[in-house]
Amino acid sequence: MCTSSFEPAEQLVLLSVLLHLLWLTRPRCMVRHAVCSLDAVQRGRVWTLLTANASHAAFPHLLHNCIHLLQLGPLLHATLGCSDLLALMLTAALASSAASLLWNGVLGGRPKEGSLGASGVAMAMVAANAALYPRALVHVYGLELPAPHAALLYLVVDVVASSSGHGGGGVDASAHAGGAAVGYALARRWQRGLDLFPSF
Repeated sequence: MCTSSFEPAEQLVLLSVLLHLLWLTRPRCMVRHAVCSLDAVQRGRVWTLLTANASHAAFPHLLHNCIHLLQLGPLLHATLGCSDLLALMLTAALASSAASLLWNGVLGGRPKEGSLGASGVAMAMVAANAALYPRALVHVYGLELPAPHAALLYLVVDVVASSSGHGGGGVDASAHAGGAAVGYALARRWQRGLDLFPSF
């Protein structure tokens, strides 16, 4: 994927747009193959751990995530390089899905509750940016905040929205938190001059 003329974030945006078109034409297929839930994984559809991260049924959800990916993608690509950014994004996708499975399926007892969208990967990039550039100022919700504060604000808003009885339905804060944790941890490893993944 690093031989493409498109950066990893741009590739995810393109894939997300293609899958959104499939939601418009083949929704039943997408529910089966591009929504991650404990039930889906237990039935052998393990690919949903990845495919769900490029899956957006609603256009506003797609647009919101694409904006984040395109804003932070070039900066992180210039800093980390293609291979490390791609590794961070793939790991964040898996961590996002795993966190959702754990919180909703295992601890929450809702095995059929599914998660989809690139928000976990987008939050990983927000958190990685906060780790790499803690003094950078970021505009969020009309406020200008240091990057770490902006990342925390995003997570707080996610938690409030996911627990709200109205207006916040469909926000999977666990997936966002899982992605953010991985993005921050891997960026800190890179910052200390370590390989993103320890060798054994």
